Amino acid sequence: MKSLVVSILFCIAVSSPIFGQTIKEALAYSTTPTIVFEEQTTSFNEGVQPAIQVQVTGSEDSYAKHLKSFLEKNFGAEGKRSNGYTAMPKRVYSAWSSDSLEVFYRIEKNADKVSLLFLSAKKNVFLNQKNNAIEIMAIHQSLRTQIKEYYIVSYDAVIGDQQKEYERQTKDVEKAESKISKLNENIKDENESIATVNSKMQEVSLERNNLDQELKMLNSTLQQDKKLQDQVQKELDQQTITIRDKESLYNTMNSQGTLASKDGKRVTKDLAKLRKAQAKLQDRVTKVNEQKTKTENSVLKKEEAQIKAEGNFNELSAKKSKHESELSKARAELDKVSVELQEERRELEVSLKALDALKAAKVGVANL
Repeated sequence: MKSLVVSILFCIAVSSPIFGQTIKEALAYSTTPTIVFEEQTTSFNEGVQPAIQVQVTGSEDSYAKHLKSFLEKNFGAEGKRSNGYTAMPKRVYSAWSSDSLEVFYRIEKNADKVSLLFLSAKKNVFLNQKNNAIEIMAIHQSLRTQIKEYYIVSYDAVIGDQQKEYERQTKDVEKAESKISKLNENIKDENESIATVNSKMQEVSLERNNLDQELKMLNSTLQQDKKLQDQVQKELDQQTITIRDKESLYNTMNSQGTLASKDGKRVTKDLAKLRKAQAKLQDRVTKVNEQKTKTENSVLKKEEAQIKAEGNFNELSAKKSKHESELSKARAELDKVSVELQEERRELEVSLKALDALKAAKVGVANL
């Protein structure tokens, strides 16, 4: 069980550097610590004296503060630093002995724990397990109580930090899920916009094709109108030349006074016919010109409509490109956030297991 919890916490520490400090503290409490008192000898006051030694899981500073507060609260005694030890005032510590005791202790770091050395002397003789079993047992009991209280406080702090981290991760998951939902909506909207633009582009494309066909037909008609205009104009020009020649003959005969002759009457009659035909040709030229002008105006209108349709198509094409670009961005972002969400859910699951493990480990403190 311990190796599993350590693995869980280590995974969180590696994947979430911000939470590294919390994990560093929580790792030490992944399983319920033990309280084991041992009797050791230590150099003290130019001699070797028996001392109670116990390993405590925690930091040197936090444990020292808690032990100091415990001694002040329960015994009304405040120690002073002396030669690397904290010396308590010589007095009767009723919970331990009916005689006055001198008490000294030292706290020092020991790997990932702290080591407490606790010495007590009665009448200048240091207590040991063999000769002072009752007093030593009483001291053990007090220190056990203090260490358990320290563990409860430490567990509350570490669990509180872990709970905050779990809540933060929960919010991160919710944010990622919300972001994915919005991205999916964006993707749906962009796809719908693209479909709408495609439909409009098909309509405009059909319009362009129709305009192209109509314009081709109008240009063909315009060419025919121009040919007819040229033909009729040539006929009118030729008729004008013929009339001019006939008028010259008419004028000559008129000056000669021969218009009343048979030839003169014929010339007069021919000239009248030519002028009548000229008038008809002129009317025809006017109509042909009007038709050509009408066709030219129709060509201009179709060309304007063609330019407008081309502009609409280009505008729609630009809109489609923009929607496609936004769609591509949304899909890329969706892929990215989906990967992040999977990782965040994994971290959240691991974090919850770590939180449950810490709470379970705290429950064991009551049985120490």
